[in-house]
Amino acid sequence: MRTPHVYVFDNGPQRLRVVQRAVVRHFAACGVRVAIGVPSGDEWVFGDLAGANVELVVSPLPASARGTIVDLARWCPRGAAAIDLSLDRYPDTRSPNWKSLALVAARGVRAAGLPDALEPDATVVPMADLPQVALPWTPERPSVWLDLDRCRDPQVHFVFDVERLLAVLPEHDFVCSAPVRLAHGRLRDVSAWSLLQRATMSTKCDLLVGSSWSSFALTLHEANRWKPKIVCGYDPFTYAPLWDYSGSPLEHVATMAQLADFLRSQAAALQTARA
Repeated sequence: MRTPHVYVFDNGPQRLRVVQRAVVRHFAACGVRVAIGVPSGDEWVFGDLAGANVELVVSPLPASARGTIVDLARWCPRGAAAIDLSLDRYPDTRSPNWKSLALVAARGVRAAGLPDALEPDATVVPMADLPQVALPWTPERPSVWLDLDRCRDPQVHFVFDVERLLAVLPEHDFVCSAPVRLAHGRLRDVSAWSLLQRATMSTKCDLLVGSSWSSFALTLHEANRWKPKIVCGYDPFTYAPLWDYSGSPLEHVATMAQLADFLRSQAAALQTARA
């Protein structure tokens, strides 16, 4: 029997491709030959997965902030079944979670006439698990990963009161993904770091705080699965939980007051656990 050969791609924004690592690992574990379409400059997302049956097919063109300039389907290898993993392909898969991604992949498998056994299990939620890399420094004090990146998502309007955060958690440092105007010894700027370095740094922090799903996806590592985490500015009654799974500690808040209360409660719990 001929080994199935698939070509997976997504024409959307760069960091949304991070979660598709889980689909690539699934296909590879099934013994499928996997080709991954990526824009020039985005090789870091999948580079560590390349091997005997996984290859990168790199477009000569980089992606813009809104997505690819040219449809990556154009570079599908001959004989491979093209599977578009874009979550916005279907009206019922637009929530950024594993269930949606697994459903998109399953529909691609069916459309290509591939064996049903290749469809991902939507009930077992994996993490993106970007590779761990060397860091210029690591935290010496309890730290909070503070994702201040902005994106084009319309719901990302949350404004962090950094001075208030410093007052709420006086024993913690804040590792900031973007520059902060306030100068303070407990604000650690890593905006010049690579995205892989930022992803690794998130695994060194005790709490994870963000406001943009596309950049918060970098924290989807097994080491972070059960850490306290919160996404700000998303109304839980309007948006489905981000990368939801059974027992997920992720919370959503709409205001700085709610964020401050969350951090106080989690800091107290962590302090009790250390005692």
